[in-house]
Amino acid sequence: MLTPQLARRLLVAFVIIVPAYGYVGFTNFIRWQRGRETIQSAVPIKVAIIESGIETRTGSFGRTFYAPRIRYAVRTPDGSYIARRVTPLDEAYTEGWARDIAERYRVGHVEPAFAEKGDPAQARTFLVPELGLFFYWTLAVGAVVFGALALIWRRAYPAKQ
Repeated sequence: MLTPQLARRLLVAFVIIVPAYGYVGFTNFIRWQRGRETIQSAVPIKVAIIESGIETRTGSFGRTFYAPRIRYAVRTPDGSYIARRVTPLDEAYTEGWARDIAERYRVGHVEPAFAEKGDPAQARTFLVPELGLFFYWTLAVGAVVFGALALIWRRAYPAKQ
């Protein structure tokens, strides 16, 4: 049985966890919102694919993520430059997700891409106009944290009959 003393100790832990989650949730929301704005304001361009593959990235907790490694040439009025951004936020996920994108872009093909508005020589470009699920995972974790807090509170202080 959950005693009021244990519940108070757990609530102290939540006093630390909830503000930390709030910070992570807020920064992820801002990042997600910037990505949406980038997609909405982007202009279509054509790029030439010069490299296509998969790279691994290690997350902050040692977990391995996979990202498509695609290099492409972007033509500008002053010449061309090589870019590598695949999604607006340069995400990494599962190996299957990365492989699907890498297989979609074949070396030597000219493909549609997107560039941020502004000077074409300095505009950031990307190939896939979509955002990943990181923001939704953040929301799910928040729901679990707040659900656990409510469960602990209810078990520690049951309704009087």
